[in-house]
Amino acid sequence: MKSARLYIAVCMCAVLQACHDDSYGGRGEELMGTDGQIPVMVAIGDPSGNITRGTGPIDEPGSLAGRQVYVYAFSRDSRADYSRTSAQDRDMCLVDGSVDTPAGAFHGKAAEVGSIDSYVTWKKEDPALCWPSGSKYTRAYDFFAYYLDDAVPSQVLRTDDHVSLSLRIDGSQDIMRAKAEIGTGQLAGFPEDEKLRISSYSFSYYTAQRSIVPVFRMSHELVKLNFEVSPGVTQGESKEVIVTAVKVRSRDKAEFVVAHKDKGRLGLEFSDSMEKLPLTEAGGAPFKPEGYAFVTRHDSSVPVQRQRIGGSLLVAPDAGYTAYITMVEKMKDGTVVENENEIDILFADGFVAGSQYNVTLTVLGYMNVYMEVTLEKWDDGGDVTLDPDTNT
Repeated sequence: MKSARLYIAVCMCAVLQACHDDSYGGRGEELMGTDGQIPVMVAIGDPSGNITRGTGPIDEPGSLAGRQVYVYAFSRDSRADYSRTSAQDRDMCLVDGSVDTPAGAFHGKAAEVGSIDSYVTWKKEDPALCWPSGSKYTRAYDFFAYYLDDAVPSQVLRTDDHVSLSLRIDGSQDIMRAKAEIGTGQLAGFPEDEKLRISSYSFSYYTAQRSIVPVFRMSHELVKLNFEVSPGVTQGESKEVIVTAVKVRSRDKAEFVVAHKDKGRLGLEFSDSMEKLPLTEAGGAPFKPEGYAFVTRHDSSVPVQRQRIGGSLLVAPDAGYTAYITMVEKMKDGTVVENENEIDILFADGFVAGSQYNVTLTVLGYMNVYMEVTLEKWDDGGDVTLDPDTNT
């Protein structure tokens, strides 16, 4: 199985074998000892539900498969210093990119999400990455992961209590992050006293012995906007209209806190910098040059045929936005007129990170547009089921 292969490929060390059943078999160190090497393995719980030049929003189960994430792991000790790299002090920082390459000294360790199961494969497997063992078998670490799509940080800052990246979003990138927490399913079958020990020692050699690995349930950091056109009623006539561009004014520069001793501080912290972010096609291709054409309804009896415009736009959370909708209309005399309509996008509760909103444009002409916003579900990653027989 893939995870069994990872034991060899990632650690190139002796793999501890143990029979598995659903009953609790006692303290792991009594059964297996604490001196053998166990590889550090982590798993990703995909968001359910689409990814848009970035690759766009991640929506479908398994859509993170094959994509690159970055992982940090720092000691849970209150004296831990997040500015220390793994190359400098492995007890302080178990996982980052510093051992892989000097250029990665400040970044997390690169990993690829599996397409068969939820385990990641480290992009660089040598040197082997194994849990501290022996007298350090209960040394616990906090694990963090982040996904940048194709965004490139302009700066990485590591301090004693956090790691942050300076980013600029362009409207096409789905930025995500997570801190691994013990899931209820991972504790199933253990007695109460052992659950307490697992919680105290997560994540460590001790928990790895019990087939408990860090699982990241990724959360979206941006707001997802979808756009559609609804032809309005222009009594007695039908107007030919084309939407040629959609832009939304959003904050665009942020500090992305990807690891922090206080998990409430994780996420994007935007500055006041603003930019008009363009809507692209699904997959990040430029908005199609011919635009989206439709005809208004000459009578209310004509059925409404709504049309989706482009892919999705990923913007900073905010109370509201200003949209710029460029439309062209073919007049009766054959002339063509164009206008950029400035319209407020508003929602009663504001626009929240990790949520997606459908923006419906009811168009009566190239200068006459009404907007309606509805909220839709955009799930974060839930629990994933890992085969315990492949993580022994």
